[in-house]
Amino acid sequence: MKQQFHEPSHDASQTYDSENYTTITFDGSPFCGQRGRILKRIAGSHPELHLEMPTGEKIKVDVLWTNYQRLGLTRSTQADRHRIDLAQAEVIIQFLEYLWSKLTEDRP
Repeated sequence: MKQQFHEPSHDASQTYDSENYTTITFDGSPFCGQRGRILKRIAGSHPELHLEMPTGEKIKVDVLWTNYQRLGLTRSTQADRHRIDLAQAEVIIQFLEYLWSKLTEDRP
């Protein structure tokens, strides 16, 4: 008689901690209001999450489209990164105007 070994069970119905899930909050998304299981987190200047939706579909979504906060970026800090310093912009504009005047004064 052959000895039988018990293989580990992989129960797909097990529940996950709430930190492994996020809800899509972006109104323009067709998944808005749905909760997805986080498969992968990608940090960087444009952080994203790879999610598995309740239907089994796997999607990539910008972290700012969700209520996920653990990557350390929120809407306010992301907006601060793209803020323009108008004092610096004025100097650049003056320099460009100077170059344009030099370029056009040599023309007949």
